[in-house]
Amino acid sequence: MNNRLAIYILSVVAIALGVVSCGRTGISKSVVMADSLSQSDPVAAMAFIDSITARNENMSTDSRMRLGLLRTKAQNSAGVMFTSDSVMRNIVEYYESEGDADDRMLAYYLMGSVYRDLGDSPLALQYFNKAAEQADTTSADCDYRLLCRIHGQVANLFLKQEIPYYALKEFAIAERYAMTAGDTLSALVFHEQRANAYYLLNMPDSVKAVRERVAALYSQYGYSAHAALAVGALVHQMLRCENYSAAKEYMDIYDRYVFAGGKDKMAGEGRDVYYSYKGGYYLGINKVDSAEYFFSQRSELLVKFQQYGECMPRVGSPL
Repeated sequence: MNNRLAIYILSVVAIALGVVSCGRTGISKSVVMADSLSQSDPVAAMAFIDSITARNENMSTDSRMRLGLLRTKAQNSAGVMFTSDSVMRNIVEYYESEGDADDRMLAYYLMGSVYRDLGDSPLALQYFNKAAEQADTTSADCDYRLLCRIHGQVANLFLKQEIPYYALKEFAIAERYAMTAGDTLSALVFHEQRANAYYLLNMPDSVKAVRERVAALYSQYGYSAHAALAVGALVHQMLRCENYSAAKEYMDIYDRYVFAGGKDKMAGEGRDVYYSYKGGYYLGINKVDSAEYFFSQRSELLVKFQQYGECMPRVGSPL
């Protein structure tokens, strides 16, 4: 049984338990289950929480607010855009008077995420900063995993506002807290995102250095897919500079990461970018037939994705 099926069955069982349970004990068990699902399968968590709240109209305010907080956490983790701040405003107001520092930290973080999606960067930044202020980094149980994400969100806001120096500072803080939390992958992702700030600063050598360093680190820690993406961004950078010899070197490295151990590790939604790189390279060195082949492969892939309703990412990497 694969993990996805196991999680699905767990969520169905959880929903059944939530429906038949009653009283404080039943709701408490549902909250624990919801919290667990919000981390392992946020989409299932959203469905689970919706089922509980719809069938338990008389639950306590504390339980309703806790489930609302976890539901918003799951929605944020699932990447489902927020379209209103009304639910989170009530939750934040509640935890400002009833919750502890950890509750407020999560509530403020999610409130910032809501305003991020609503396009209100000043309010988003205000709430992310309030969330960070709740953390006690001198405490042994400080939630560094959440804290690193808060600073990562602040960094991305600064990138969006094209304030790269501040973004660099926040990415460094996010990376440090991710390492403290033992989250190596997130630390490497934050390190890689520094390249975006260097791009805004028109520092291509620094962009290149960061990408090369982080690709090696991804590979060292066994994240070959992430290593391929980092090198792919270097291919994109070299193609834009019309440095085709360097682009070819990086494409060969890219291929080694993608096909490490003789296995194709490229996600389906990444193939259009791969074909685009190949086509751009061959077009640049005047091998038109090869360029046409890879561009046609990309076009066929896009048609297949559109037929199956898949959402395509942008070609290339934001440097």
